[in-house]
Order: sequence, then structure tokens, then C-alpha cells
Amino acid sequence: MNKGVKAATLKKAIALLSALQTEFIIKTEEGDLYTLGDLVLADDSKRTRVCTEARGVHKDFLISAGLDAMEVGSVLVIPKGEFDVAAVQRRASSRACSLWGNGSVTTAVVGDNVEVLRIQ
Repeated sequence: MNKGVKAATLKKAIALLSALQTEFIIKTEEGDLYTLGDLVLADDSKRTRVCTEARGVHKDFLISAGLDAMEVGSVLVIPKGEFDVAAVQRRASSRACSLWGNGSVTTAVVGDNVEVLRIQ
């Protein structure tokens, strides 16, 4: 790590965590590892998800299904279409959260459909 404010901050963070006797792994942008304790760094390759669809495809799909127009208390049935039903459920929940906030809907997979109930 180059000198300067980043290096000084890293040094201070390591000193603080060490003083607290906290196990840690710190991986810098350059790939340098600083560790204390028996923790093991997870394999990054397992955490990478690649989206095969074009950007906005799911959003457009959910809007056309009527998700954005839902009123409180209404139920919307979204057929999975060409997508995996679990992916449709995740994306519908995520879209609803961005529109109306956490806990705004509840969802369920019923066959090849996702049912969405708007709560708030």
C-alpha cells in the first residue's frame, strides 16, 4: 500500500482491532492481507454472480406485469415468463422495496407464478 492517508488509516485500524483482540482479515486494493486470529478469507470466485440478461429487462418485465401500479391491499399474480420463478420473486421484492420501502409486500411462489400482496 502506498504511503499517505490510506496507509496511516490502515495502520491505525489494525492497531485498534489488535488492541480489542478482535479477529480480522483486511484485504487491500493491492491484494495485501493483514490478519489476526484463525479467520479464513472466503473464495471470491464463489461470490460472483453473473447476470445473463440485459440491464433493465427484469424491471421492464415487472412494470409491464403491473407491479408499479399496485395499490395497498391488492394482489398481483406475475407469471414467470422466460425467467426462473425464484428470480422473479427476488426481483419483485427488491423492486417493491425500492418503490415503497422494506416490508411493503409479501410474496409467494405458486406453481410457475409469483403472487405479490402489497401491505403498505
